[in-house]
Amino acid sequence: SPHSGVSLLGHIRGYVYDYGSAMVDHPFWQRLTTEQHKLLTELCVPVQLPARAEVFAQGEVAENLYFLVEGRVSIRYKPYDGPEITITRLHAGDVFGWSSVVGNATYTAGALTTSPVTALRIRGSEIRNLCAQYPDVGAEILDRLAVAVAPRWKDSQEQVQRLLKTQIMSDPSRHQVP
Repeated sequence: SPHSGVSLLGHIRGYVYDYGSAMVDHPFWQRLTTEQHKLLTELCVPVQLPARAEVFAQGEVAENLYFLVEGRVSIRYKPYDGPEITITRLHAGDVFGWSSVVGNATYTAGALTTSPVTALRIRGSEIRNLCAQYPDVGAEILDRLAVAVAPRWKDSQEQVQRLLKTQIMSDPSRHQVP
């Protein structure tokens, strides 16, 4: 991985911040096996954004998945025939940018920070490659992603799990990036 060996210690507002601890505290990482944790940690890049920063725009190439460690993010959608609306507000512990994991070409909505944000970023292509290389780990990650994302859409967890598994596990080779 291009991020192997990257320290997950960062400096935030003058304090040393251990991103490894953030992972343990983040619901997505809780109860992962040592192997699963190691594989995901190697892919993480810590990011910090100020309030009112655009994380990604609706229609932008979908590249990254984000694990929100601190702060708040609004997910915004602009229908072609109406004004932009906030479809959900995210807090520490949430996951967003899942379009990048299912292989969508672009993000279906935009993300805007509403406070200073600390997040962990993983390229969707790297998660897809991990799923192809380690199918058992991939299945667990996809199940957790479905659990993390589904509450935003009532009664959709099963639907999201089915979509993720169909898109990635059915033919993981089509999602690999050289």
